[in-house]
Amino acid sequence: MIVNFDFSIYEQTIAKLRDDLYYIQKLKSPLAPLHELSHIEYVLQKLEGEIYAFREMLPRLDKRRAIMSAVGSGLKWVFGRANLLDVEELHKTVDKMHRTEGEIVH
Repeated sequence: MIVNFDFSIYEQTIAKLRDDLYYIQKLKSPLAPLHELSHIEYVLQKLEGEIYAFREMLPRLDKRRAIMSAVGSGLKWVFGRANLLDVEELHKTVDKMHRTEGEIVH
């Protein structure tokens, strides 16, 4: 089973926070104590590490799956079963609907 997670919103948020942190650190009169800025930087690094580690745990497509994909396409044609590409498209659609729902709520 292939699971398709979209981490882009988290990565964009972390990048924005990192940009803001960099801007605050460059100010002549800091808006926050240095130890707080250091802690924020540490937390951002930890979040990036968690996302990277989670991504590494996710299953990857294997070259052997190409053969299974061909067999799946044949079964789809004969019996009407969903193949890997259909399931991936379904995941993308559900992710898109979830993002749209979040935008509507906000």
